[in-house]
Amino acid sequence: MRSHPLLSFLALVCLLGPLYTVHADDHVSSEEAARLQETGEVLPKEQILERARAKHPGKVTEVGLKQKNGKYVYEVDIVDSKRVKRELTYDARTGEFLATKKDDDDGDDDD
Repeated sequence: MRSHPLLSFLALVCLLGPLYTVHADDHVSSEEAARLQETGEVLPKEQILERARAKHPGKVTEVGLKQKNGKYVYEVDIVDSKRVKRELTYDARTGEFLATKKDDDDGDDDD
């Protein structure tokens, strides 16, 4: 009995699809973020914002809670007085600073 190529492809997608989603970066909904903060699984966003502003003063343009590689992180975008944009990443459970990506106006990440 010959298998149909499309059925073989769909079977492969069904088998490998869950493996891909485990490693994908996922934005956390605002409802889920509120629940995680209420239960103490992640620190309140305000605590992370204080840490980010202390590290790099400027205007916060975006804050997001994501799940990366099975762990929750906050990503905070800040634009300083020289119009340099930085994305600061913090461990959402501990508040530990993890990384900075710097992006000047040429569009390249410099860090």
